Parts: sequence; C-alpha cells; structure tokens
Amino acid sequence: MEHQDARLQVNCSRSILRPDLVLEAFNYRVDYDYSMHPNIIIGQMNKICLYCRALKFQKESPGMCCSNGKVNLPALEDPP
Repeated sequence: MEHQDARLQVNCSRSILRPDLVLEAFNYRVDYDYSMHPNIIIGQMNKICLYCRALKFQKESPGMCCSNGKVNLPALEDPP
C-alpha cells in the first residue's frame, strides 16, 4: 500500500503546471484553462510587418511572415 501512495505522490507532483509549459502536454490537466496562460496569450493582431505589410500579433516572433523581407511572394490575382 505504501508503494502505491508513493507512486500517487510522484504523479501528483509531476502534474504541477510549469511556467514555461515544457512537456506540459504529457501532464495535461482538464481542470486548468490553458488559454489564459501568459505564454499562450499573444495579444491583438494590430502590428504591421515593415517588409510585407502583413498583420501580426503583438507578441508574434519577428520575421514570422516573410523572414524579415527575405521571402517575397507574388501578389494574388483577382478571381474571375
């Protein structure tokens, strides 16, 4: 019985939410609202890329859309 209690205690300690979410998918908690975690909230989409003029989220990584001007796609044609 002590062996089971020790195993339960280890499993409970592993399920504590880590601030950086490393390996958190392996310890998913149904009672936690992950959408409100500070590392998940990336803000409003109100920044504009200096190179391609794409709308970006406030906390989106720089260069995510066009790699800081290194990728240049042709403009889309209007449909017939």
